[in-house]
Amino acid sequence: MKGTIAIVFVILAISVSAFAQQAEIDKALLAAPPNMKDATTVIHWKSDFTYDTLKKGTNRLVCYDRSGMPTHQAFDLECTSVANLDRVAQTLKLEAIADKDARRSSGLKTHAGRPFGRPATRHNHDPGL
Repeated sequence: MKGTIAIVFVILAISVSAFAQQAEIDKALLAAPPNMKDATTVIHWKSDFTYDTLKKGTNRLVCYDRSGMPTHQAFDLECTSVANLDRVAQTLKLEAIADKDARRSSGLKTHAGRPFGRPATRHNHDPGL
């Protein structure tokens, strides 16, 4: 009898986990173009800025939920290219550093390749602009 109850609880736990994972997949895919949803990869960012693949896709598009992460809104979904995931991880790391001075000294760079906190230099060679 105890063995049967344990098996039922295990099956129930797996079912609940699968349902929660499917809900996360469906939510992330809201950001994907409708004609690409079926072939899109869905990931879940972990607190160490690595990710778990929730759904493997066949195209190069990856979608994920950024809701509630530092500097992000309560509802925030994003899709990007598989090739851009390293850059996204770097940006998430930077955004997680609350102290502005710590961000500057982190050694991480912005998407433009500049050290964080260093302003962009405008080169305007056209005096008419």
